[in-house]
Amino acid sequence: MNTPKIGPPVSGFKRSGALLFQVSQLNQLSPDYDYIILLEYDRVYVSFSHPPIRAAFCACRNKAMTTGDRRAVGMLAHFFLLMYYHDPRLQELGVKPGAMLGQMLTEFEFPDILRAANEMEQRMYLDEGQRPPLILDGGVSAAEWNAIPSTWLDVGIVPSPRV
Repeated sequence: MNTPKIGPPVSGFKRSGALLFQVSQLNQLSPDYDYIILLEYDRVYVSFSHPPIRAAFCACRNKAMTTGDRRAVGMLAHFFLLMYYHDPRLQELGVKPGAMLGQMLTEFEFPDILRAANEMEQRMYLDEGQRPPLILDGGVSAAEWNAIPSTWLDVGIVPSPRV
């Protein structure tokens, strides 16, 4: 169950310094990590234990990180907010929704990220299966989405090295 490495930017997309850091960390670390949420002194490593969710997330993440596609970034932002409200462990680890969106805003240099996430929320409610757009576009059926166990998200905190 390896996460594909994130390729170079395409179509003239230029990564911000923050996105370069995220991509380099993901490419250097264990393939089990799908995203890193940066806290003030620590990092939260996010991975998905359910293969269809992982595949959908990584496809969207890779598109956002290689092309800067605003729709893909909006889907990621929306999915992170869902993760936050779905899994109290993120709250217990000190993750805040505004900080997550702020990190993504810095990584993708996308000032309308909250609006994009809200548009994805509206799209989710239009779907008969109430699937997040990241899941819907990732090809996960409504039946499969509803049958996914509550353990689909794995998060762990690892202290960052102090300089």
